[in-house]
Amino acid sequence: MWRIFSYDIHQRWPSVQRLTFHLPNQQHVVFDDADSTTHVYLRNKNLLTMFTGWMMANRRFPEGRFLTYVEYPEACSVMGFLVDDKEYVSTIKEVAELASAAQLRRIFVMLLLSGSMGRPLSVWEQTWAYLSDNILYHRRHDLQYPDLTMSQDELQTFCLLQIEKLLQSNGKSLRNYAGMPVPDNSLVSQFSNLMLLHELQYDTVSLSREHDANILKLNEEQMVVYDKIIDCVSNKRHGFLFVYGFGGTRKTFLYRVLSARLRFEKKIVINVASSGITSLLLPGGKTAHSMFNIPVELTEDTVCRIKKDSPKAEVFRLANLIIWDEAPMTNKLAFEALDRTLCDIMVSVSDRNKDLPFGGKVVVLGGDFKQVLPVIPKGSRAEIVMASINSSVIWKYCEVL
Repeated sequence: MWRIFSYDIHQRWPSVQRLTFHLPNQQHVVFDDADSTTHVYLRNKNLLTMFTGWMMANRRFPEGRFLTYVEYPEACSVMGFLVDDKEYVSTIKEVAELASAAQLRRIFVMLLLSGSMGRPLSVWEQTWAYLSDNILYHRRHDLQYPDLTMSQDELQTFCLLQIEKLLQSNGKSLRNYAGMPVPDNSLVSQFSNLMLLHELQYDTVSLSREHDANILKLNEEQMVVYDKIIDCVSNKRHGFLFVYGFGGTRKTFLYRVLSARLRFEKKIVINVASSGITSLLLPGGKTAHSMFNIPVELTEDTVCRIKKDSPKAEVFRLANLIIWDEAPMTNKLAFEALDRTLCDIMVSVSDRNKDLPFGGKVVVLGGDFKQVLPVIPKGSRAEIVMASINSSVIWKYCEVL
């Protein structure tokens, strides 16, 4: 009876390659639905699987019996025995002139399943551009987003996700092939989240230029605020801050510089204001009620109407900074509702977030308490003051800048 060991006692951190066992002449073969039985038989009658190839190699090269499966390619490469994968690279590039990228991915998967390639990673690195050729087109079509762009890393990840699906339908995974990158399945939802894609589609080159030009225009006090907020975001520290400044002190300009800085770093900034007119002055700005789904009727137990598994919740989960301008004119219950909602959303990231203001997010409020305060119908001066954000139970956590 043959015994296969997937580890080497001489290595402290051995690589592992799982071999699929099968009975004599009962190995799996890969074929297209349109192939004839005769064609399938003739093409596969002498096919070596990873298992039989491993056994035959050990029979032919006694020295190899002291190597694990994944060590074979290195040893064979040094001795000049390794099959040259250039023919597979050339084949994929030639077929690309006639076949679709989806068909090329199927060919690549067939090569993986048959164990034909000596170095799958090398073939992937030389052909991934062909295998992913139609992905951006289909993403734009599926999402109805003609201006969508994808980086090289994003294209590779999405292509690997498609290859992984094909492998799994055949009982395999990219994890079965030493060296091949394995995509994060959680990225699937992110690639389908139109709201998140919009937040990541800013022109980083123009934002970088805008930031570099405008940061020189910040005065000393604005620079203190800028440095404080950037420090919180960059070092992933939670922060609840209030930028207090009279009208005309260029708070909006400061928000624009902050947004440009973080967005050209591919970070997510959510800009909102209490009124529609002011939200138009913020880059990518929206009204707070529409962005956070804040109910019109507010109580001390109100939460925002955002489901934890929704695309919007995912955006908040990944957001690096939330800026809320004209905060003093909004009822404190709206901020408390957002606080409860973000704590609920962020607890899936870390359990400690449930005890942090706004779930551990960096939240910056801004405004002037000498201007418009919350509107309380027929309310007294005391009732209006008590409805303001600085009368909230969460105000004690706020740092005023």
